[in-house]
Order: sequence, then structure tokens, then C-alpha cells
Amino acid sequence: MEEKKKPGRPPKEKPSVKPEPKKMGRPKLEVTRNAELPLVRLYEQELDSYKLAAKNAGLPLSEWVRVQLAASVASQQHADSGIDNAQLKNA
Repeated sequence: MEEKKKPGRPPKEKPSVKPEPKKMGRPKLEVTRNAELPLVRLYEQELDSYKLAAKNAGLPLSEWVRVQLAASVASQQHADSGIDNAQLKNA
């Protein structure tokens, strides 16, 4: 008696080596530049006053903080270099 073949796809061959089971959970994220950003702790009152100042300046909080830090650094560098305001105005 002949063996009857079922119509359709041929059966898949089983691999000789079992694949590793998939790891459970979310994959680890790549290291981003956020790891390099400084964390600054603020009191709630400070944060509220910064938010208000940013709103009054018409800027998002993060941009306002960057502007203020840049201005502070520039001011400090001028003070450290020995240049006074009179010399800056005459230049």
C-alpha cells in the first residue's frame, strides 16, 4: 500500500541545536548623553521662582536655566580676567 501524502507544505526540519530562549523583559537602553548631564537639587521654592522667571521671560524653563548659567559664567570670566565694566564700555 502506498503512503498518502497530505497536500500543502512539506514538514519543517527540526534543527539539531536548540536556540537560546529569548530573554524576558525590556532590553537595556544604550548609554545616552543624558548620563552626562548634571543633576541639580533644588528646593521647591527655588524651582517655583525659576519657573515664574522663565514664564515672565517667555522661555521654557530649560532654556531660561541655560541662558542664566551662560550669563553667570560670562560674568564670572570677566571678573576673573580683571576687566571691569568701565573698560568694557570703552572698548
